[in-house]
Amino acid sequence: MADGEKNNTEEGTEQTVENKVQPEQSSLDASAPIPPIAETTADKPSDSAERTDKVLKKALDMLSVWSILSILSFFKAMAFYADGYDKFSHYSNYQGHSVNAYVGGDAYNYIINSNYATGYYVMSLLFAVLGIGFLIIHFMNKFNKNK
Repeated sequence: MADGEKNNTEEGTEQTVENKVQPEQSSLDASAPIPPIAETTADKPSDSAERTDKVLKKALDMLSVWSILSILSFFKAMAFYADGYDKFSHYSNYQGHSVNAYVGGDAYNYIINSNYATGYYVMSLLFAVLGIGFLIIHFMNKFNKNK
């Protein structure tokens, strides 16, 4: 029932029901001093944030253009090696299902696949040596910076 709503009783008399809302006793007193606002963690960095910054800085110091090129060269060397291995070891020319087959004769296909595999292995070796060279340049630059 809302404030001021009339309620009919059995005797036919009307009674007004008033719901009086009593103010709750608050634990905060208006005369009490306001406590100071505590410093938030956004205002000053935490230990874990400082450690993360140090780790990231150290990681970025370790990485250079030469180290990234070295990593990419090693991945490319692995890809060429895998392609060469595929040409060398997977051959099938059986009733319409041919894998690494180029001409009708088996011997010719073996010769062609061995040439492909040799080319891929040479490219793999080239990129591996290039990656080692990039690593040497990276460490030489790092050594010269520390001098």
